[in-house]
Amino acid sequence: MFIGGFKLFKNYAFDYVFFYKIRDFSDGISFINADVNLDLYENDHNPSFNIFLCLFNITIFEISIYNINHVHNYDDYDEFNYYSD
Repeated sequence: MFIGGFKLFKNYAFDYVFFYKIRDFSDGISFINADVNLDLYENDHNPSFNIFLCLFNITIFEISIYNINHVHNYDDYDEFNYYSD
């Protein structure tokens, strides 16, 4: 497994993952899962570019380029507990 990342430009970062086991075969199997996503809508989402390929429960590669000024911590912001103290 290879995981890493670095700052690409002033406002953008690059993250990568190679050969990561996502779950056991006893939990189910993902035969082929591929995704290419370009999200530029800044109001609700993190502007980003993502490429993902998974074969037989192993992430072959996942690459993300994203704007670091729009990163959300989803542990702190939960839509169901948004108004709770």
